[in-house]
Parts: sequence; structure tokens; C-alpha cells
Amino acid sequence: MPSSTYYERKKKSQRIDGKRLRERAQVSELFHASRGSAGSRTLVRQLLMLDIIMGRYKVSRLMQEAGLRSKQPGRRHRYQAAQTECMTGRDG
Repeated sequence: MPSSTYYERKKKSQRIDGKRLRERAQVSELFHASRGSAGSRTLVRQLLMLDIIMGRYKVSRLMQEAGLRSKQPGRRHRYQAAQTECMTGRDG
């Protein structure tokens, strides 16, 4: 990599991008409004309802930068098998 490219990239990474900060704030606000359950696809749909067009990969990158992780249950919920028959649902 040429040295001029290296220094250009280094300078660019030190700059603060106002547009990206606003986008990250919008994603963070919607994420917290969903109580931490919205993932990148859900956030993209919510942003679209606010007339903000943003791709899923960009939203996931913004979530990663902000330290946001969707809280989804690890295993599926299962009903327990009944040990006795329920008496309230009988006809008689």
C-alpha cells in the first residue's frame, strides 16, 4: 500500500462523521424502544416506516458499533406435559 494511501486512511478514520452518528442514534433509539428485541431486519422495516432508507448490513454494522445485540431466546418454549387431566374444561 502506498504511504500516501495509508496516511489518507488514517486521517479519514480520525474524522467524526456527523451523518453516521445521527444514523447510529436513530438505530439505537428504535432498538431501545423495542426493549432490545429488534434485530437488524426489524430495525430496517421500522426505519422504512419513518421514510429512512437504510440497508440491513449497514444497520447491523451500526448496531455493532453501538454495542447493541438483539435479545432472542436461545431455545424454543415448550409446554409441559400435563400430569393429570384438567377438570375445568369438562362438560358435565
